[in-house]
Amino acid sequence: MMCADLHSPALNALAAVTFLASGLAILIWPHEVQRFGERIAEWEFKKFPFLRRVFFVHIWFAAWSRQLRVFPWLVRLEGLAISLVGLFLAGVLVIGLFNPCP
Repeated sequence: MMCADLHSPALNALAAVTFLASGLAILIWPHEVQRFGERIAEWEFKKFPFLRRVFFVHIWFAAWSRQLRVFPWLVRLEGLAISLVGLFLAGVLVIGLFNPCP
């Protein structure tokens, strides 16, 4: 039988809700997430120009994925992964509440 020992159930619940909400938001609105990420990247590269040299592979991959029009699907896949983490945390919370370890 599975059991879980939760030191802070409220923190676990907050983490689960946060991951589920952000994952579902990314799944539903991938274009807004893309625009928000582009604005953050523009600000970062303007503020810290040396980051362009550090993240050149990331910049190249983002441009390539936008050109192939697969970027929204990659963002949705990221949202799915975040939602699965939230579901895992929610499952651990339920197990910890109903079947705590002795």
